[in-house]
Amino acid sequence: MDLIHQIGQHIIIGFQGTEMDEDFISAVKNYKIGNVILFARNITSKNQIKKLVNDIYTLYEKEVGIIPFITIDQEGGMVTRLSEDCVNIPGAMALSATNNFEYIKECTRINCTQLKELGINCNLAPVLDVNCNKDNPVIGTRSYSDNPQKVADIATKIINTYEENNLLCVGKHFPGHGDTNLDSHLTLPTVDKDLDRLNKMEILPFKGAIDKGLPAIMTSHILYPALEKKAIPATISKTIITDFLRKKLGFEGLVFSDDMEMNAIKNYYGTEKGVIESLKAGADLMFVSHHPKIAIQVCQEILKAYENGEFDKTMWNNSIKRIMLFKESYAKIKDNSQITKEDRHYNTKVKEASISLYKGTVSKLGKKPLFISPNLFQATNVSNNFTTLSFSKEISKHFDCEYLICSSNPDETEIEEIKNKIMKMDITDLIFATYNSHLYKGQETLIRALKSNKIKLTVVALRNPYDLNTLNDISDLSIAAYEYTKESIEIIKRILKEEINITGKIPVSM
Repeated sequence: MDLIHQIGQHIIIGFQGTEMDEDFISAVKNYKIGNVILFARNITSKNQIKKLVNDIYTLYEKEVGIIPFITIDQEGGMVTRLSEDCVNIPGAMALSATNNFEYIKECTRINCTQLKELGINCNLAPVLDVNCNKDNPVIGTRSYSDNPQKVADIATKIINTYEENNLLCVGKHFPGHGDTNLDSHLTLPTVDKDLDRLNKMEILPFKGAIDKGLPAIMTSHILYPALEKKAIPATISKTIITDFLRKKLGFEGLVFSDDMEMNAIKNYYGTEKGVIESLKAGADLMFVSHHPKIAIQVCQEILKAYENGEFDKTMWNNSIKRIMLFKESYAKIKDNSQITKEDRHYNTKVKEASISLYKGTVSKLGKKPLFISPNLFQATNVSNNFTTLSFSKEISKHFDCEYLICSSNPDETEIEEIKNKIMKMDITDLIFATYNSHLYKGQETLIRALKSNKIKLTVVALRNPYDLNTLNDISDLSIAAYEYTKESIEIIKRILKEEINITGKIPVSM
């Protein structure tokens, strides 16, 4: 394999549209960039993504001669990239809320089947972060629990299921993104714990997963002073990747970077320099997830660094061997996977089982309920740029009643306007669906302004369940739904109509 191909094998490239564009094709053709990442922006339907993936394979067969890893963040819940006509499984915290390992394993199997049917051979999941910080803006329901042993136990079942289905999974975000109130998509966070506390919390699930054969790990763009004395994040730290992860923890699999276009790298180091430093540190595969022209610049800078003797040749050659070894095992999909109607029904059953009661008892709504919610919005940069979805508008159709829509973070003026509207209404029940109101405090302020002893208040948390605790003193009924989707709205409707019971248990301390 020549040097251009070797450099290309280290890179994972993304592009903007629903078809391969000229910049992407040029990057693959001229720089032999070896792997691809897909986002919701690339996907409109099941048939469209099948065709796109097939076109990508055809391009790689012609221009590179090596099967690419086609990667995707299909975690489930609020971090899904597939279209609505595909099966999108519940997110991590929702699965954990079922307290049923069989549900967790079977939903993982369904996820593998769906991805392989589409031709996608690498899933950037499971999330092994322990969500031990309630104010974490980017992990939250993407985590299975705030208990590290529970995360480790669930991860073992999931990793085994991926292996049984011969689909490459990537545990993330090493050494752990759970205890930060900052988003590394936007800035450079720090987890300032001593090594003993890190080992007992953040690192425990990763160590357990490594011992059970986790094939790949994604690093985080976070500073860990207890592991790396220099002020550099894990992604570019040789001390963390080579000395700690590989030598001390015994990890022999692939190391993926998180996206090198994220602000934690781009603003502090530069994407090109960050990629080079990460490769020097011992990582194998670098995400340049959004702009093919930047990926080309990265390849050019790697070539210069290689020719200047900046890379340890033994580490470089071992990394290439590792990538090719794992491609031999995972890149070619070896069966004709197909999602069935039974899979869809099962997935819905598990979503129903995940809904959790925090406070109160479900009872029939009065004659004049009022639903209020913000529209679905992009709460974190890892989320999709969603099309408009309104909980209050959609669910009110089933109760033949009024609804209101508030903004994601209402200010004093908006709160007063909504309060004045409600004072003129004759309502029996107020059902407010929150979306991270523990972080977007305007939602909580609005709810408190609308609280009346004459009206039953139901709070439905459509993402993080921590919303329910901050409103516990005024709510009559509190329900955790874990996701803001059409499916979750349908399930909440059925619960409020007393057609199904709530059986889930919130898997984090409140």
